[in-house]
Amino acid sequence: MLSRMTLLLFAARPDNVGVQIVLWLSQWPYLPLGWLDAGQPVYGARFERGALLGALICLIITWRINREPTSPA
Repeated sequence: MLSRMTLLLFAARPDNVGVQIVLWLSQWPYLPLGWLDAGQPVYGARFERGALLGALICLIITWRINREPTSPA
């Protein structure tokens, strides 16, 4: 998600194969949050708030899973 946000922020060329792969791999986690960026331009530099929110949600979930107490051995 962060790589998607960075690529689009710096207006990466969409015809580049590496950029296409990153955008294709990150489109599925981004789809539920895509409504946040409905007014964004299609081409050029853009800041995707949905990608940032998705990355923050993933970080919070990972943090909560790793904080779960474990039973003593």
